[in-house]
Formats: sequence, structure tokens, C-alpha cells
Amino acid sequence: MFLILLQGSLFFTRAHLNPKWTIFVEVTVVVHALLVALMNSHNWPMFLFGFLGVFMVTQMYGLPLSQKMRWLLWSLFIGLIIAVYNFKGWETSYEVVFVAGTEWASAILLAGLILFLQSDFIKKLLFLKKNKLKDM
Repeated sequence: MFLILLQGSLFFTRAHLNPKWTIFVEVTVVVHALLVALMNSHNWPMFLFGFLGVFMVTQMYGLPLSQKMRWLLWSLFIGLIIAVYNFKGWETSYEVVFVAGTEWASAILLAGLILFLQSDFIKKLLFLKKNKLKDM
């Protein structure tokens, strides 16, 4: 919780955009998710690969990494998924996309809600409601 509050308070500062800070926060999130899932006997691969996937798709490209390093990280990520599910069984491999999919779907829905609330439809609806109240 402390890191979330600290990250929020550093918004629009140089510290917020520091690549070392980004890596630290993202790695801490992955470790935290993995440990909580292990302690609660939940499905740890879903959380490990979900948050690693979020890092790989959204945060890795903001870091000063060479193209070879990015390919290496992707290879390790996919190789780790293959290794774990070869051992665990492939029948639940679909769970890899749950965490990232939920996060991105929530972001898209929230953006859509914000755009809808700012739309002309809502403005007209509020204008009509205001005029009806004046007429009463």
C-alpha cells in the first residue's frame, strides 16, 4: 500500500518516470502477487504471469533496453510459461490472460464511461432536466 501511495504522490515528477523506480515497483507487484497467491493456496501461475505480462506489454517499452534485451525478456517470459504449464498441465493455460485482460478491460470500460459522461447526449439530457425544473 505504501508503494501505491508513494507512486501516486510522485505523479508528474522526474522520480515517477525514473526507469529504476518503474522496475522496482513492477517487480514488487509481481513478487507480492505471487507470494499472496502462494500463501492463500490460489492459482499462483495466473498471478505471476498476469502481472509479468502487464509489465512486458506496458512497462518494458518505457525502459532504455536494447532490441536484443527485449527479445531476450520475451523469450524468457514465454519459455517460463511453457515450462510451468508443461509441468502443471495445459488445461488451465488460458488463465495467463486473466489478470492483464481484466486490467485492460477495466481501463477501456472506464475510458468509455468517461467519454460517455462527457458526450453531447449527457449534456443535452442534463440541459433538458434543468429546463424542466425551471418550468415547474
